[in-house]
Amino acid sequence: MKSSYNLLHAMASAGTATLNLNTGNFSKIEIPLPDEIILQGFHNEVEPLFDKIYKNQTQIRTLESLLPKLMSGEIRVKF
Repeated sequence: MKSSYNLLHAMASAGTATLNLNTGNFSKIEIPLPDEIILQGFHNEVEPLFDKIYKNQTQIRTLESLLPKLMSGEIRVKF
């Protein structure tokens, strides 16, 4: 999208505070698609990151459910 800045700017119409791009013009923008090798490489790079995000979110939900019990003294943690 950064490389298409001039094209997008030329297609946009002036709004009150920002430029606006209508859906008709937006749908005409060609977007290059990477080949299968590049897509697979990207997938291989980001999959572990998304797995980690998912595991972190699961841990956060677990800890959030335990926090009120810890605060009330219902459960204790030994150090």
